[in-house]
Amino acid sequence: MIRLVIVACLVLLLFSCSSVATKKTDVEDKPVPPETAITPEVRATAENYVSDGVNFYQNENYAEAVDAWHNAIELIPGDAEVHNFMGIAQHKLGEYDKALQQFQMATELDSGYYEAFNNMGYMFFLKEDYDNALDAFQKALQPKPAADEPDAANTAEDQ
Repeated sequence: MIRLVIVACLVLLLFSCSSVATKKTDVEDKPVPPETAITPEVRATAENYVSDGVNFYQNENYAEAVDAWHNAIELIPGDAEVHNFMGIAQHKLGEYDKALQQFQMATELDSGYYEAFNNMGYMFFLKEDYDNALDAFQKALQPKPAADEPDAANTAEDQ
């Protein structure tokens, strides 16, 4: 019982620090191209989709936010932050399994992305999978690597 209370407190504390949303993609079936393969024009288009998604999310148009971020992921599938955004919006739509999939993708792309681990923990908690929730929350609380270490290159603090 105490463990459940601790997990619940962690969930509430950590999820309150999170941000944005998503849509179902087949990203797990696609190879993630290296960032160098993304042209400036493609990156600019993707960033427009990301920005549109943020605007939709802020106006509580979660399905439209998911669509916009899905379009961004089609162009930049290796962007962990966009996967995290999609997961948050899918959570708002009650699509917990889809949200969890996006948070998992975000953490696979960036093993130091503590916000995505936190969000993943929250989804596991909502699904009453407390062992995996606790594991994800513990990963979210791990010390972050220094800025000059490779894992710090794509963390939320830098974005």
